[in-house]
Amino acid sequence: MGPGNGPAPMTGTPQRHARGLDPQGHIAREGALTRVPPAFRPVVAAARERLRDVLGARLHSAYLYGSVPRGTARVGRSDLDLLVALHEEPTDTDREDLRAVERTLDAEFEQVDGVGALLYSRARVLSELERYDLGWFVACLCTPLLGPVVWISPARPTAPCRRPERGPVRAAARRRRAATRSVANRRQRRR
Repeated sequence: MGPGNGPAPMTGTPQRHARGLDPQGHIAREGALTRVPPAFRPVVAAARERLRDVLGARLHSAYLYGSVPRGTARVGRSDLDLLVALHEEPTDTDREDLRAVERTLDAEFEQVDGVGALLYSRARVLSELERYDLGWFVACLCTPLLGPVVWISPARPTAPCRRPERGPVRAAARRRRAATRSVANRRQRRR
């Protein structure tokens, strides 16, 4: 953590371990502030400053996700993706304030092709209902930018985490195998 206000500055090298796991076997975060490409660092710094200024005491925490914290962003083609958690449920005023931040950053920085922000309350991110959806998204795919990190138990690649993905993946694999067999059978019949 940085001195008193959130994550450490964008320096150093993030630690990665086999197959996207950290040393304890938890799913590692996808991105890191240290991976933000140099061309995008001014945009990220401005986003941090604007969110703090505009949302003030309402702001609990803010996160980056997508190509910018993964280090794969391309100047003029990539957008800046933010997730903002407030202490309370967002109001229409909060939403409009955040849209103004999006518009300002997009207009000011030509290296981004748009700025988009998701807005939730801290309670919703931490809710049992969102544990394996929004909670997992924040814990694994979002990079802390501002404020205290919303604490979600570190995820291990266990059955509850894999189950939502496993079903559709298995079904797609079955369809692919069936299609492959069908093509092979047609070829065999032609011979």
